[in-house]
Amino acid sequence: MTSDNVIERINNARRIIAEIDFTKSGTVKGGASYNFIPIGQILQAVRKAHAQAGVTVTFGTPEYDAEQFEKRYSYQKKNQYGEQTWFAANGHIHAIIYGSSVDDKIEMDIPFEAQDNSDKLTNKIITNAERCLYRVLYAIDEGDATDPEAFNEPMQDAPKRNTEASVTKQSSD
Repeated sequence: MTSDNVIERINNARRIIAEIDFTKSGTVKGGASYNFIPIGQILQAVRKAHAQAGVTVTFGTPEYDAEQFEKRYSYQKKNQYGEQTWFAANGHIHAIIYGSSVDDKIEMDIPFEAQDNSDKLTNKIITNAERCLYRVLYAIDEGDATDPEAFNEPMQDAPKRNTEASVTKQSSD
């Protein structure tokens, strides 16, 4: 099922992806342990939807804007085996979503953050950019479905509002 323009094709892909039940089958271990949807699961769904809807996405090379405090750098980190060099980056990467032709496209910059201790930083940057783009574009939510407005937690140190003073002030205007 294909359409004439990239927006319609993205909407068709969105309908296909909306039928998929994503599961948080990955686990981050360490200080704070939590589950997440692995990128492989997201990419499998996106590839299938893009193939059916006729959508193509390309990514450029990582870019760094110093005025926005973006950079690629290395740092030393100690672990049980001694000191190790880590490589990190925060920046943006240009992405293009194509529909039926090279003129039928949407262009955007995708932010990324990644770090690695070997030669895989660029791979991690691309993976991070894919995760960011597809989670937003196709509303793939990794939340636990808890509505943050369902809980009313009083703030301990919140300033007290003087209702009498604000009523008086409003009536004098």
